[in-house]
Amino acid sequence: MVMLMDLYAAWPEDEHFVNANELVRRLIQRNPDYWDTASAYGRALTVQRLGRTLVQIKIRSSKNSRDQRGYARADFLKSWRQSGIIPRIEPVEPSGSGEASANTPVFEPVEPSQTVEPATARTICRVCSAPLLAPASRAAGICGKRNPEHDAERVAA
Repeated sequence: MVMLMDLYAAWPEDEHFVNANELVRRLIQRNPDYWDTASAYGRALTVQRLGRTLVQIKIRSSKNSRDQRGYARADFLKSWRQSGIIPRIEPVEPSGSGEASANTPVFEPVEPSQTVEPATARTICRVCSAPLLAPASRAAGICGKRNPEHDAERVAA
Protein backbone atom coordinates (compact mmCIF):
# COMPACT_ATOMS: atom_id res chain seq x y z
CA MET A 1 0.00 0.00 0.00
CA VAL A 2 2.85 2.39 0.82
CA MET A 3 4.39 1.74 -2.56
CA LEU A 4 1.12 2.41 -4.38
CA MET A 5 0.56 5.67 -2.48
CA ASP A 6 4.14 6.84 -3.07
CA LEU A 7 3.98 5.89 -6.76
CA TYR A 8 0.77 7.87 -7.17
CA ALA A 9 2.26 10.90 -5.43
CA ALA A 10 5.48 10.75 -7.46
CA TRP A 11 3.86 10.21 -10.86
CA PRO A 12 2.41 13.26 -12.67
CA GLU A 13 -0.88 12.60 -14.47
CA ASP A 14 0.49 13.80 -17.82
CA GLU A 15 3.38 11.30 -17.78
CA HIS A 16 2.21 8.07 -19.38
CA PHE A 17 5.42 6.01 -19.09
CA VAL A 18 8.29 6.21 -16.60
CA ASN A 19 11.62 4.41 -16.83
CA ALA A 20 12.05 1.88 -13.99
CA ASN A 21 15.29 3.48 -12.76
CA GLU A 22 13.60 6.88 -12.63
CA LEU A 23 10.65 5.43 -10.72
CA VAL A 24 12.98 3.93 -8.11
CA ARG A 25 14.77 7.28 -7.80
CA ARG A 26 11.47 9.11 -7.31
CA LEU A 27 10.29 6.66 -4.65
CA ILE A 28 13.53 7.02 -2.69
CA GLN A 29 13.42 10.80 -3.02
CA ARG A 30 9.77 10.97 -1.96
CA ASN A 31 9.99 8.66 1.06
CA PRO A 32 13.64 7.97 1.97
CA ASP A 33 12.75 6.57 5.41
CA TYR A 34 10.81 3.82 3.69
CA TRP A 35 12.75 3.20 0.46
CA ASP A 36 16.40 4.17 1.14
CA THR A 37 19.09 2.50 3.24
CA ALA A 38 17.49 3.72 6.50
CA SER A 39 14.40 1.61 5.82
CA ALA A 40 13.42 -1.43 7.86
CA TYR A 41 14.56 -3.52 4.88
CA GLY A 42 18.10 -2.22 5.44
CA ARG A 43 18.85 -1.51 1.78
CA ALA A 44 17.73 0.99 -0.80
CA LEU A 45 14.97 -0.02 -3.20
CA THR A 46 16.22 -1.51 -6.47
CA VAL A 47 14.59 -1.92 -9.86
CA GLN A 48 14.48 -5.68 -9.30
CA ARG A 49 12.75 -5.37 -5.90
CA LEU A 50 10.29 -2.86 -7.37
CA GLY A 51 9.46 -5.31 -10.14
CA ARG A 52 9.07 -8.26 -7.76
CA THR A 53 6.75 -6.24 -5.56
CA LEU A 54 4.60 -4.95 -8.40
CA VAL A 55 4.25 -8.32 -10.10
CA GLN A 56 2.45 -9.51 -6.94
CA ILE A 57 -0.37 -7.10 -7.82
CA LYS A 58 -0.19 -8.04 -11.50
CA ILE A 59 1.66 -4.93 -12.68
CA ARG A 60 4.50 -5.77 -15.05
CA SER A 61 7.15 -3.63 -16.63
CA SER A 62 7.25 -3.11 -20.38
CA LYS A 63 9.46 -1.40 -22.92
CA ASN A 64 8.63 1.90 -24.57
CA SER A 65 9.41 2.98 -28.14
CA ARG A 66 12.99 3.88 -27.10
CA ASP A 67 13.55 0.35 -25.75
CA GLN A 68 13.57 1.57 -22.12
CA ARG A 69 12.16 -0.74 -19.49
CA GLY A 70 9.61 0.92 -17.24
CA TYR A 71 5.96 1.18 -16.30
CA ALA A 72 2.85 2.62 -17.90
CA ARG A 73 0.71 4.81 -15.65
CA ALA A 74 -2.47 3.19 -17.02
CA ASP A 75 -1.38 -0.16 -15.53
CA PHE A 76 -1.63 1.33 -12.02
CA LEU A 77 -5.09 2.90 -12.28
CA LYS A 78 -7.04 -0.20 -11.26
CA SER A 79 -4.82 -0.82 -8.21
CA TRP A 80 -4.98 2.85 -7.19
CA ARG A 81 -8.79 2.77 -7.40
CA GLN A 82 -9.13 -0.51 -5.52
CA SER A 83 -6.85 0.83 -2.78
CA GLY A 84 -8.86 4.05 -2.46
CA ILE A 85 -5.90 6.17 -3.52
CA ILE A 86 -7.93 7.68 -6.34
CA PRO A 87 -11.73 7.83 -6.46
CA ARG A 88 -13.59 5.00 -8.11
CA ILE A 89 -15.39 5.77 -11.33
CA GLU A 90 -18.94 4.52 -11.64
CA PRO A 91 -21.30 4.64 -14.63
CA VAL A 92 -24.27 6.99 -14.37
CA GLU A 93 -27.18 7.59 -16.71
CA PRO A 94 -26.61 10.32 -19.29
CA SER A 95 -28.55 13.51 -18.65
CA GLY A 96 -30.14 13.56 -22.10
CA SER A 97 -28.39 16.74 -23.13
CA GLY A 98 -25.23 16.53 -25.16
CA GLU A 99 -24.27 14.06 -27.84
CA ALA A 100 -24.18 10.83 -25.83
CA SER A 101 -26.71 8.21 -26.87
CA ALA A 102 -28.98 6.51 -24.35
CA ASN A 103 -26.71 3.44 -24.42
CA THR A 104 -23.49 5.35 -23.77
CA PRO A 105 -22.46 5.27 -20.12
CA VAL A 106 -21.18 8.50 -18.60
CA PHE A 107 -18.52 8.20 -15.92
CA GLU A 108 -18.27 10.43 -12.88
CA PRO A 109 -15.89 10.05 -9.94
CA VAL A 110 -17.30 8.90 -6.64
CA GLU A 111 -17.03 11.55 -3.94
CA PRO A 112 -14.23 10.85 -1.43
CA SER A 113 -16.86 10.93 1.34
CA GLN A 114 -18.42 7.84 -0.23
CA THR A 115 -15.32 5.67 0.21
CA VAL A 116 -15.49 3.12 2.99
CA GLU A 117 -13.10 3.94 5.83
CA PRO A 118 -13.64 3.30 9.52
CA ALA A 119 -14.25 6.58 11.30
CA THR A 120 -11.98 5.67 14.21
CA ALA A 121 -8.98 4.56 12.13
CA ARG A 122 -6.37 6.95 10.80
CA THR A 123 -4.57 6.19 7.56
CA ILE A 124 -1.50 8.41 8.05
CA CYS A 125 0.77 8.98 11.02
CA ARG A 126 -0.04 12.19 12.89
CA VAL A 127 3.70 12.84 13.42
CA CYS A 128 5.29 12.17 10.02
CA SER A 129 2.34 11.51 7.67
CA ALA A 130 3.66 8.05 6.78
CA PRO A 131 0.96 5.54 5.78
CA LEU A 132 -0.35 3.40 8.64
CA LEU A 133 -0.56 -0.23 7.59
CA ALA A 134 -0.83 -2.21 10.83
CA PRO A 135 -4.21 -2.24 12.58
CA ALA A 136 -2.61 -1.21 15.88
CA SER A 137 -0.88 1.74 14.21
CA ARG A 138 -4.14 2.82 12.59
CA ALA A 139 -5.96 2.66 15.91
CA ALA A 140 -3.22 4.67 17.67
CA GLY A 141 -2.80 7.09 14.76
CA ILE A 142 0.99 6.81 14.89
CA CYS A 143 3.46 4.66 12.97
CA GLY A 144 6.02 2.33 14.48
CA LYS A 145 9.09 4.52 13.91
CA ARG A 146 11.38 4.83 16.90
CA ASN A 147 12.72 8.36 17.27
CA PRO A 148 12.29 11.21 19.80
CA GLU A 149 9.33 12.81 17.99
CA HIS A 150 7.36 9.58 17.73
CA ASP A 151 8.27 8.46 21.26
CA ALA A 152 7.12 11.80 22.70
CA GLU A 153 3.80 11.53 20.86
CA ARG A 154 3.28 7.97 22.17
CA VAL A 155 3.88 9.16 25.75
CA ALA A 156 1.51 12.11 25.27
CA ALA A 157 -1.25 9.85 23.96
